[in-house]
Amino acid sequence: MKAPLLSFICAVALLFAACSKEEAPAPKEEARYSVTFNVNSLSHDIVPMQSIKPGGPMMATSSGKKLSEVITYLDYLVYDDAGMLIFEKNSQRTDSEFGQIKDIFGNGQYKVLVLGRRHPFYGYPEKYNNDSKLYTLGLMDEVFFEQFDLLVSDKDIELDVELKRKVGRVEIEITGKIPAEVGEIKYSISGVSDHFIPKTNRAANKTNQTRSVYPNGDGTFSTHDSGEPLNFYFFLDEDKAAKATVTLVAFDRQQNILAIKAIENVPVAVNRKTKLRGPLFGTTGGVSGQAFSVGF
Repeated sequence: MKAPLLSFICAVALLFAACSKEEAPAPKEEARYSVTFNVNSLSHDIVPMQSIKPGGPMMATSSGKKLSEVITYLDYLVYDDAGMLIFEKNSQRTDSEFGQIKDIFGNGQYKVLVLGRRHPFYGYPEKYNNDSKLYTLGLMDEVFFEQFDLLVSDKDIELDVELKRKVGRVEIEITGKIPAEVGEIKYSISGVSDHFIPKTNRAANKTNQTRSVYPNGDGTFSTHDSGEPLNFYFFLDEDKAAKATVTLVAFDRQQNILAIKAIENVPVAVNRKTKLRGPLFGTTGGVSGQAFSVGF
């Protein structure tokens, strides 16, 4: 009995040994395809922002600048068909291929977002859904934007992308003499939004943003942030025109209030510039005069 049993055990051992030498089949590699996006609007003259005149026509103001001269950063986001962020790339104007985005995709459906900005931004949403928001930087960033669906199916793709301005702008010009005792002028805006939701194009026109400028004594102003002095850039709900409130408060060097001016019902719109121009103080430099109006 021992010989047949030993033979059986040896046969089984040889069978397992033979099986262990067989290589497992390699998993089939997913086909990948090259996709290139050319942001061709970088070489175009930017769409002029136009001034808004209440009750009258909009007046064009040509900037004479190309988009590549206005934006410094190009941000690129890709979401899969489940709405999850799968790729993000940030490039600067100094990069050799600024304006061209190259990527590799498998077959499938994707959502692509491209943003042109003046300032660097980090912290884009990990999901593309009804709650995912894109922000401007303290209402200081002029943002250009485009989004589109991308279907990859068994071939390489090359697409042209044209960015459009996504923000409105308020510019404030304080005319007249600034009293020497003024140390700071705070200016704020309400009734606009610091974000929008790409999926729904909704925004909450409830932002109240305050910035400050500091008179230099020669009619110019300094600022402690990286934005343009006396300017705001903002989003609007569904890109619809709205009304904002702009407030200016002047302080002396001991932070005592010298003058306050609130300008209500200021018309604002996407790709439009509203310019507020006038004296915050009297013509002699006193603090009694506060006439201010929407000017063009």
